[in-house]
Amino acid sequence: SRDAWVLGRGWDDEKLREHRYPTRDDLDLATSNPVFLKRICGHVAVANSAALSIAGIDNLSTNPSGG
Repeated sequence: SRDAWVLGRGWDDEKLREHRYPTRDDLDLATSNPVFLKRICGHVAVANSAALSIAGIDNLSTNPSGG
């Protein structure tokens, strides 16, 4: 449904045809939903613009102390 979160886990760039991480721009194809995907290792995640906005992350955000 519109505005519902799309959550995924377990993607593996090694198994994708292009062998790359999905980008925010890729995930922005879902224009009505915030999207958050976690890689198979659990140490990497990607999000679309809607999800980043909800999290308060923008071009002026800085990395948190310690990571």
